[in-house]
Amino acid sequence: MANHRRIPIYLRLLDKIKVHKSSYGRCWLWTGATFISGYGKVWIDGENTYAHRVSYEIFNCVTLSSDIHVHHKCGNKLCINPVHTEALTKQDHGKLNHYSNMTYCTHGHEFTDSNTLVFYDKYNNRKR
Repeated sequence: MANHRRIPIYLRLLDKIKVHKSSYGRCWLWTGATFISGYGKVWIDGENTYAHRVSYEIFNCVTLSSDIHVHHKCGNKLCINPVHTEALTKQDHGKLNHYSNMTYCTHGHEFTDSNTLVFYDKYNNRKR
């Protein structure tokens, strides 16, 4: 087993990505382990942590408090590109219609006009 303490975390992150061009830009798709929810996970200080959150903190040189959520603007759970994420309060994150911003399904397939059914609910919210 590799000694992760000797390899800087940013290199561990970059070693586990595959750059993919999407409609939002260049996603850095996480190729490492994932949580059952589909988000990337990375082992740091004895616990699993969300890879996109770690990427956001490292490449933006910030430390986020636990009440701050990191939102995927590109809609891809596997993307750890810090440009595609933003820090939001739990309240602001909860107000977003996550499905209207998604560019990929939960299995990693890109939504396109030819493979996506769009409809509106009774509140006129766009759904896929």
